Amino acid sequence: MFLLAGFFGGVDTFIWGLLVDWIIFTGIYFSLGIDLINLRTIPMAIRDALKLFGQTHLSHDGQLTPMMNLIVSSGAINGLGNLTFTALAIIVAGPGVVFWSVVSGLVGFGTRFLEAYLSVQYRRRNELGEYVGGPMYYLNACLPVGLKWMAPFFAVFSLFSLLGIGNFAQMHSLTFSMSKLMTVPLPVTSCLVAAVTSVVIFGGLKTVARFNLILIPLAIVLNVGFCVVVLASHLDQVVDAITLIVNEAFHPSAIFGGTMVAVIEIGIRSGIFSNGAALGREVVLQASASPADPFYQGCVSVLVGLIDLILVFLTSLVIVMSKTYLTMQEPSYVLWNSFNWGIAGSGWLLFAIAIPMALTTIATFCVIGERSFEFLFGARRRTLFRSLWICGVLVGPFLSIQFIKTLYAIASSLQCLPNLIGLVVVSSVTFPEIRSRFQALSGIKRSIPQL
Repeated sequence: MFLLAGFFGGVDTFIWGLLVDWIIFTGIYFSLGIDLINLRTIPMAIRDALKLFGQTHLSHDGQLTPMMNLIVSSGAINGLGNLTFTALAIIVAGPGVVFWSVVSGLVGFGTRFLEAYLSVQYRRRNELGEYVGGPMYYLNACLPVGLKWMAPFFAVFSLFSLLGIGNFAQMHSLTFSMSKLMTVPLPVTSCLVAAVTSVVIFGGLKTVARFNLILIPLAIVLNVGFCVVVLASHLDQVVDAITLIVNEAFHPSAIFGGTMVAVIEIGIRSGIFSNGAALGREVVLQASASPADPFYQGCVSVLVGLIDLILVFLTSLVIVMSKTYLTMQEPSYVLWNSFNWGIAGSGWLLFAIAIPMALTTIATFCVIGERSFEFLFGARRRTLFRSLWICGVLVGPFLSIQFIKTLYAIASSLQCLPNLIGLVVVSSVTFPEIRSRFQALSGIKRSIPQL
């Protein structure tokens, strides 16, 4: 067993050692290839997002309204695992990982824009008449015959990756927190979550979307609001914390036993874990949304990534300022005590944020996994996948965190490789299209496309 764990650990280290440079390089290449349009359109994306509130009608070209699309896509990457993995990265490698995680997130905006653009451009109707898309569909449509095997390859490892991060990891973090901090038994939490998840996912995409509309805004507002209040009340420590983060990014302390290379790698992995760039997660959902405008959905994807980046950075700043990572090794304890440090007795807020995030992530990732599953086996076998997903919810709390981390790390890296290769292959054709569309939009008042 020890040898097997060592083998998979070695595979994980080897693959990510290659991927770190590749992900950063391609992210920069994609951003420059579209003339930084992914960053230049952020103000427009924010303005459009503000116009989405109150829009509940649906057009013929998608299953999700613009508002549903924004919230559900946010639910796909803003999960409890983001907070606990960020805390774990700081525990393992120190505050410097926050800097490289932010760099990874910013660089990933180019990749995210391209993924969303192609997901909508090459979406199609499935046998049930629904719009579906994602990396497996655009890889299958765009790649030469000799490389089309990458589409099912992506779909297979996407299933394992989603199971690891969107099911096992969420359940492990949630049940551990409820057990250790609230003394709720693991079986009780897992059964309750399984029951709620069953009702939501068997209702289909629209039910999952409505579920997200209720919980995600609440979790985001509470998270941002809490962090802003803490930073405002400890304003004299903010500059010192940011300085520490930057210094540790280039000169890591010996106390963490790591090198600068290790800090960079863990930081980038933390960023990818959080924002999902190159993994093609929430863009699968965007392919089912209206309006069916590739450029618009690219802007939405960047906006969702920006929301995640802000949440993770603010939470990381509170953790670094609290210094709880120096005395504790369990991420849930670090988060709980960081909250209590920020505002005495506010640890309970962690659950007000974490529970909605965990529940919505589990339900949303099930929908994303369905798309990969139906690409391989057909849309009419969704019930089988949903049943397997519920089994994962029940099993997840009892799996070791090391197994979950290794499963996710290997599966996500093997999922990432074909996606990045495919994006590079089609980039020479896609770049001019995106630049041309942006030029057409510049100089005119941009608004949400008519539904």
